[in-house]
Amino acid sequence: MNNTKRSINFVIAFMTVISLLSFVVPSLNLDALGQNIEIVFPNILFLLFVVVFSLIQFLYRAILTSKHYIKDKVFFSINMKKSKLYSRVISYIAIILLFMWPVIASKNLSSNITIGSMINLLVWIVIIEIIPFISYKYTKIYFMTDGILIRGMDFRIDIPLNPEIFNHSGFYPYYDIQQYSIHNNYLRLSLYNNSGVIEGYIPNERIKPIAAFLESKKIKFKKIN
Repeated sequence: MNNTKRSINFVIAFMTVISLLSFVVPSLNLDALGQNIEIVFPNILFLLFVVVFSLIQFLYRAILTSKHYIKDKVFFSINMKKSKLYSRVISYIAIILLFMWPVIASKNLSSNITIGSMINLLVWIVIIEIIPFISYKYTKIYFMTDGILIRGMDFRIDIPLNPEIFNHSGFYPYYDIQQYSIHNNYLRLSLYNNSGVIEGYIPNERIKPIAAFLESKKIKFKKIN
């Protein structure tokens, strides 16, 4: 997925979440919630900016890649190489800021950091850990007749601040791939103009077939010393 499509995906997800937020918050009876507002309101924000945001980005990716996924055109499929930091850092920053905001606003640590809020934070940390686990388990790198397709249950949150591609869902024609390398069962496909890389894990029995397939597509091999 190029950066234009990544930006469109982000804008759609962000504007949808903001629109939902503008409908949800005015409908809340804040007086009836009482002290529970300290738990309910952050949970609404977490739900919208973590779960709903990632769901919308997943749906956009699924629609965008569906036209390229034709079973008869698939030669191989491999697992993606995991990028734990990239997949989690945005979500962690979001929930920590939302968690700490009452403290920052009131400048009173003791009255806002409660056992309930800590348990709530831990629950969302678990959810954040589950999201990339599902994404990496059920998103594959497909070797098609005309290009590389990354597709699956990709719920990773993508904020296009970094222009370089790293295993982003989408379709990459073979003419966009400059070279490949294989080291310790990891395949690295480098895109032209240093625009990014695609990395995946290859089982031993598939190394030679995939290498031969890539060479048949005129993709150069780069030896790693």
